[in-house]
Amino acid sequence: MSDKDDLPDERRSIDEDQHDVNVEVDSFDGPIKNRQCRDVLFLILFVAFLGGMGYTSYLTFKSGPPECLKLGNIDKCKSCPFNICFPKDLNVSNILITFGISDQKMMNDLKTTWKEICYMILLTVGVVLVLCVLLRFFAGFIIWTIVIFVPLATCSVCIYAWITYNYYQQNPPDPNKDPGTFKKPKTWLTISITMTAITVIFLLIILVLRKRICLVVQLFKEAGKSLGSMPLLFLQPVWTFIIAIGCVAGLVYIFIAIDIAGDLDAADHSNADILKYLKWYHIFGSIWIFCYIVSCHEFVIASCVSMWYFCREKKSLSFPILKSIYRLIRFHLGSIALGSFLVALLKMVRLVLAIIERRLKNSAGPVAAFILKCCQCCLWCFEKLIKFINRNAYIEIAIHGFGFCKAARSAFMIIVNNALRLTAINSVGDFVLIIAKVGTVIAAGGVGYELIKNNKDINYIWLPIATICIISYLIAACFFSVYEMAIDTLFICFCEDCDMNDGISKPYFMSKDLMKYVQDSKIH
Repeated sequence: MSDKDDLPDERRSIDEDQHDVNVEVDSFDGPIKNRQCRDVLFLILFVAFLGGMGYTSYLTFKSGPPECLKLGNIDKCKSCPFNICFPKDLNVSNILITFGISDQKMMNDLKTTWKEICYMILLTVGVVLVLCVLLRFFAGFIIWTIVIFVPLATCSVCIYAWITYNYYQQNPPDPNKDPGTFKKPKTWLTISITMTAITVIFLLIILVLRKRICLVVQLFKEAGKSLGSMPLLFLQPVWTFIIAIGCVAGLVYIFIAIDIAGDLDAADHSNADILKYLKWYHIFGSIWIFCYIVSCHEFVIASCVSMWYFCREKKSLSFPILKSIYRLIRFHLGSIALGSFLVALLKMVRLVLAIIERRLKNSAGPVAAFILKCCQCCLWCFEKLIKFINRNAYIEIAIHGFGFCKAARSAFMIIVNNALRLTAINSVGDFVLIIAKVGTVIAAGGVGYELIKNNKDINYIWLPIATICIISYLIAACFFSVYEMAIDTLFICFCEDCDMNDGISKPYFMSKDLMKYVQDSKIH
């Protein structure tokens, strides 16, 4: 009888689990290929929920769509609760009327400038691609410039605020006249103190994270390399956006029909009472579907980038996007359903609280209003935390093929053990990407303004410019979401690589630049 047989069952189970982990680490050669279907129960629940939504739609439309949703029934649009019409002739003017833009001058402005808007869309795509190339080859220069410029800018504003405060303190305005907000010493004292606090915070962050900013630079370079070797990955947000828009449009159409059917008399619609309650069922299902689509998008990117990172011969990597989609559909739809369910549940609770808060706005006391605001704030923070853990859990699933709960636990431990590194990435990295998005919008808006400013046929120049800026931001956000997810994935892969390998008996998977960062970190 062996010594292991003498161990208690719990201790033996722990040892066996640890042994399995050690075997996996010793034999790890990239994202595992022999996977199992995970979280099947939640996949079944998701499919059953979709079936329930289908039945809800059947109850709504079994007598035909409500009259005001039929194409061409403009006269009956007043019966729609949202006052939305679906005209028979779907031209530009009627589509604008459908969405509430009924001012003829505004419609003419959009019709007049549609070519310029299309040109600016193409320009936006070009600017985003150029920025991605710059972030790959000049990441160090760009990031360190921003890191140095931001504290200098806040210091300059801080000094200016204190000088202005001192000026108005020594030269107070005439008390018999209203000097305006920005000529009062108290105003500039508040600005001075605020900017001083912000400057101190920036300087402390840079002081603490100065060594880890080098990791951010290397991860940006690696993200550029990975996306450069998989350029079709930039199309991923396009497919996701098309699918999401199609689903949202259909779900909103069904929701309007349910809401109208629920408001009709029982003589006109026998299922009115049922549909009033099923409306909330449909709302939650719509939120879940949207979160599910976004989660699938994140998993595919994470899977592609993790395969690239753990491939020693990068040129031999073949069809990573197709392989990632296959793994998603074949093994991990249940895990995605569980992760998206948690986010959807929090969004639904926040929505219900927002509705309660709106209805009690005039009747609730200050204490109740304050409690509701606090609940909303806490739920918002908790939702952000769950989203953050989910993203990293999907990366762990892409690497190891875990179930959602085990992946979330593993991701959480990596986050805790690399808190300072993660802080540097989320603060500096996100700030760089925000500047890239804003820069794209400014470039598209500025060029668009120059193109149309002399056009005398335009009545409201702000309308096409606002349209260009909104579309440009959406395009930039879609492209840089790939970059952002790639950086997050590379960070988790880097941490896993450092934990599993030592660079001697177990060679690292990381590139030479990242390896140099690890060696420098050990020296310092």
